[in-house]
Amino acid sequence: MSYKKWITVSLEHSYFADGNCRKLRFEPTGDCRERMRRGKQFFYPLPNGFIIFKDPDLTKENLPGTAANCFFDIAVYSADPLFGRYSNLEIDYRQGRVYYIGNTLEPGPGNSEKRLTLSNRQEGLELEAVPVLLKPGQFVIPLDGAAPGGTARLLDKNNAVVRELQVNDKNNGASLSVDVSRKGAGIYSLEINGIITGHFYVDDGLVNTRPAMIIGIAANGEEKDAVQRYDILAASRAVTWEYHVFAYENRRKLDNLEIRNNNEKILPGVSFPPVRSDEEQKEAVFVSNRPIPLSERPVQSIELIEKGSSGSPLVSHLPNAGIDTLHYKEGKWISRINVYI
Repeated sequence: MSYKKWITVSLEHSYFADGNCRKLRFEPTGDCRERMRRGKQFFYPLPNGFIIFKDPDLTKENLPGTAANCFFDIAVYSADPLFGRYSNLEIDYRQGRVYYIGNTLEPGPGNSEKRLTLSNRQEGLELEAVPVLLKPGQFVIPLDGAAPGGTARLLDKNNAVVRELQVNDKNNGASLSVDVSRKGAGIYSLEINGIITGHFYVDDGLVNTRPAMIIGIAANGEEKDAVQRYDILAASRAVTWEYHVFAYENRRKLDNLEIRNNNEKILPGVSFPPVRSDEEQKEAVFVSNRPIPLSERPVQSIELIEKGSSGSPLVSHLPNAGIDTLHYKEGKWISRINVYI
């Protein structure tokens, strides 16, 4: 049997200079693998993506199931323990929190902070990832946020109602018990009073294997000859840069120091205003005016100077924020960088 290329997905990560995230592994979920076997489709992994091939005789009439779409769910695993730090994703394996990206969910409101996006080359669409909680076939959803008189519903990927509960004064703050073990693995959405409030990915196997991401693609079986091409961009984490400058010499006036960005093309609009100067502790603190994306390759354009000085900078290339200097404080990621002069 000869196979024909049907779907291609490529992933690029902005943290890396060449865009290649080298320690990712792409695998169909168990249910997806079985559907592909029945549909005579073949999965071919790539270092930064994958290709799905199909039987060239596949038509709408002989697709598995009754829908015109085939659904493919691909789990993405990272062998790099730091993936969740340099990626702009709040992954929490202990809570089962990962990210789902694909074209099987209705587009939600846009987020100005780029995290993980998927675009379709043919249609020019851009979709954003949503955080999901990995769950087994039977699980319980807390409904603490549902007001009395509301309706809570669990929807499958076709927006069909799986379970529904009317919330009243007696069961406010109750839980919604769900059993979708017979319905099958996949993405589910929680809707309260007509508004989607959360997403769950049900798969007994993934609960234990802990992927970092899940890619969900609905492929149109009617497009017999067209290759469907998708691009995924994973954004690097944007963090606040916090420089702590320490002076060894008492004659060095800390309030006379300045940190300057010398390359507007690389860091447009970024400045480092002073926020504290302590002559007694011999410490001055400078904080970036906005978060800056982490980068594998350092930005060699930040220098420490004395105000009004026309001579050489005190430090011509200040250290950049790195993964090893990150910490989470008051709801934001900060990189503390110590500088000694």
